[in-house]
Amino acid sequence: MLIDSHCHLDDERLYPDLEAVLQRAQENHVSGFLAIAARHEEFEAVIKIAEKHENIWASLGIHPAEAKNETPSFDDLISFYEHPCVIGVGEGGYDFYYADRQKDFERQRDLFLTQIHLAQETGKPLVIHTREAEKETADLIKSEMKNKSFNAILHCYTGSWDLAKEMLDLGLYVSASGVITFKKAQALRDVFAQVPKDRLLVETDAPYLAPEPYRGKTCEPMHVAETARRLAEIKGISFEEIASQTTQNFKTLFSLD
Repeated sequence: MLIDSHCHLDDERLYPDLEAVLQRAQENHVSGFLAIAARHEEFEAVIKIAEKHENIWASLGIHPAEAKNETPSFDDLISFYEHPCVIGVGEGGYDFYYADRQKDFERQRDLFLTQIHLAQETGKPLVIHTREAEKETADLIKSEMKNKSFNAILHCYTGSWDLAKEMLDLGLYVSASGVITFKKAQALRDVFAQVPKDRLLVETDAPYLAPEPYRGKTCEPMHVAETARRLAEIKGISFEEIASQTTQNFKTLFSLD
């Protein structure tokens, strides 16, 4: 069975039909879900979803795209991580795909730092979002690791092997999304071919980035099976082995054993 290590179950495209969404996932070999809050205002809703389902956990963070609107402090957020359903911090990081790097860098850096400090303080792994920001991401992670080590995962990874290798050397994990199934994503498939099996996770980032053959439709957690099948092909192993390995990796990273 698989675990969807990153999905936005509170999203309006999934939440109104959530029980059916979860049922379809379970019928497609998905037995667990990490529900992500990407804004401060989503924290309580995501926690409530996790409270109602024993196979759903929560990770709470603030997406870098929200840095213009949300700049909560460490003290504003720390109490949320005491909840037993909350096993991760983030997603947080850098994203300069749409943002103005010069104008928005400081806000994104401050918000990312707050979430790194939460991971360091709580011992809960950090879910990292990085887009068009490889140097900035590597510099901050390496700098903060020197102060106090922490566990982390590069979620929905679409970057270079160079960054992946740097982060793997620091002990991080790397997560594959439906992007690895896209026809023009051979370079990314080549990256995942090099990631050690014991550092791999799979995710949907639902409702975004539906894999082939569902591309262009609303992504659901059940679609993580398509990503796992393609990842198994990339690694030259069976679907059953990739499912078992990525599930064990999830449990190891998030201390669920």
